[in-house]
This record gives sequence, C-alpha cells and structure tokens, in this order.
Amino acid sequence: MKFRRLLIVVSIFTAVALIGNLMEFGGRKSRISENYPEVICPDVGTGTTMQLSLSDKKRAIRKISGNRVNLRAAGSTRIVSNSGSILVDGGGVNSSAWISKSGVWAGGVTCLAPQATQYFAGGSADVSSKSKLVLVNSGLSTSIVDVRVFSENASFKKSFTVKKNKTQSISLVTLAPGSKSVALMVTPKTGRVTSYLVDERSKGLQTLGGDMVNSQASLSKSIYIPAIPHSSSVEKTHILRVLNSNSINANISVEVISKDGRYVPLGLDNRKITADRAVDFSFDFDSKRTVFAVKITSDQPIAAAVFSKVKAKGKSDFVWSTPVAPNITGTWAITGLDPKLVIAGSEIHVSLTLMKSNGKKVSTKFSGSDIYTYQIPSGTIAIK
Repeated sequence: MKFRRLLIVVSIFTAVALIGNLMEFGGRKSRISENYPEVICPDVGTGTTMQLSLSDKKRAIRKISGNRVNLRAAGSTRIVSNSGSILVDGGGVNSSAWISKSGVWAGGVTCLAPQATQYFAGGSADVSSKSKLVLVNSGLSTSIVDVRVFSENASFKKSFTVKKNKTQSISLVTLAPGSKSVALMVTPKTGRVTSYLVDERSKGLQTLGGDMVNSQASLSKSIYIPAIPHSSSVEKTHILRVLNSNSINANISVEVISKDGRYVPLGLDNRKITADRAVDFSFDFDSKRTVFAVKITSDQPIAAAVFSKVKAKGKSDFVWSTPVAPNITGTWAITGLDPKLVIAGSEIHVSLTLMKSNGKKVSTKFSGSDIYTYQIPSGTIAIK
C-alpha cells in the first residue's frame, strides 16, 4: 500500500509552507514571484518515487540524464517517476513534488530553479543517519559546488564536482560523521545547480522515518515557520534547529503562535547561539491544536527549521517544517495533492484563486490574525 502521510498529518506536505503566504503587513511592499524560470524536481535515490504536480499537461519537461536536452510536452498534469530528476519549464507556475519511499517515509518539496546559495537547517550524521544532500546540475557544463557544513561542534567546507546534466548524492555521514545537529550552506561556484536535502533515519532494522528538508534562499533576522504539524505528534516536544553561520554569537527569541494565542517557550527568550554552529533547542507545545507556527527574532541573520516526531499508519516518522519568505505572491501546481494552506502573521489578508482541471476558476478572500488554515478542496490542480 502506498504510504501517503499527507492524508494523515496536517501540513506534512512541506511545500504548504511555501504555498502558505506569510502575511505580515507593516508598510512593506509584497514580493512578487509570478514568472518562474525552469525548475528542477529531484530524483533522491533508489527505492523512491517522485510524483510531480503540473498545472497543464502541455507543460514542457525533460529528464536530467546523459546528453538528453530536448523538452517535450508532459502529456499529463501528474507525472510519476522513479528514476532521474526532471526539469520543468516554469511558465509562470511553480511545480510541487511528492516524494515517497514505500512503507518508509514521504515528503513534499517545491521544485526550485538553480540557486546562488541554499541553506538547510536539518538532517543528521549520527549512527541512525541515512541522510543525503542531492545536487542536480541541469547545465551543459561541469559544476563545482562548495558545501559548508555546520554541526554542534565545528564547521568546515568541502568542494564537489558534478558532471553536466547529472544528479549526485552525498551522504551526510561522509560530510560530518557522528554529528547529531547538521546544517548546510550550498554555494555553486560554476554551473546551474539546485540542491535538496533528504533526512532518513533507521535504528538497526527499525525505520525511524524520513522527510525532505526544504531550503532557505537567504538568512534572515526575522523568521516565520507557519505550518508545524501537531495533531499526530508522538509527543508534545518539538525541536528547533538554528544555524548561526556568522562569525559572532547571535541572540534569538522564539514565539509560538496558535489559535490558543501566543507565548514564548521556556528558555527561548534571548537565547545565545554560538557563532559558526548549528544548535538544537527542545520546546513543548501542549495543545490539541492540529497545527501551529513559530516566529524567531534574532540580532544576526540565521536559518532555522522545526523537527517533529509523528505517527503515520502506525509507523514512526518525523517532519521538518521550514521557513517562508514574507508576502510571496504566485501560482503553485498541486495536482493530486490535497494540502492544507497555513498562513501566519500579525495581520492576514489573502486573495486565493483555485484552478480546476475543467478550466474553471474559483476565487475567495479571507482575513484574520496570528494563524489561519484553509483546506484546499479536492480536485484543485493549482492555486494562486
């Protein structure tokens, strides 16, 4: 039976956080993300299946492998692949992918264009780790990629060469053997490279779960993570991972936001983060609410993510919830998925258009404060 956590765990489709526009209006102009270039949907390894969502069956795609560079019409709004990363002609719509390893784990990822730098606050390199960094070179020349590795104990840089039109996987155990708390800064020096992080863990023959860790494109002093699942959590404790890649210490304050209100977790007010390190902090969310958000304020630019243990189909699993840049406007393909939209901010004003497979469009607006959730109706192939 296909292992579909999406139907069980609220907001487990991590791209929901990217779809969930973070609305905090304070005189800032909204950022517009209407025109997407070609994006890459990753092949993350043997035994996994990628289900790619498109908004139009005429959307041009190609496999990233060998010398094949010709685009062709997709022929469907839902592409299933178990080999090879896929390049998608953006055409003004961003694509999402649901990646699963049958009976083990599943997670959502937003397909990205080649990035100048990507930050990942997630993963592990201890004895349980089967985690890996996936580098996709969609260009027609060899790429050199610098990977700066941060842990609870040290930081260092390694460089990798990725051949043209190829996907390469690097085990986190080989990058930072024995490290429990890992964060990465990935910077291509040449070529068209997109990076993805897979966190998978096991203990002997026991599967502990896995997830895709979505990246941050830049560091920030103010971070919202709007879609942290809680209803299926194994325990009330969640783990916040913070990357301070700066040469000086950072001080952070954390605020939990839910429909029950806002509060600062014990020990997370003006907490010091050592320079050049990735640090974990445990905090409790003792509530029956299905989802919540956190706001992190720092005196230095940082990256962050929240780790949550869950149960799905009676199996142990976990989710990495990642930040969202504020006030993003755009269109996302979600064919075959039924995600829940989660929005966090002091003031929330959203205009939403639902696009159906029969060509119909349904528009709605809603407002609120702190946190707002909206279940996307079944049969929706894209939202704007």
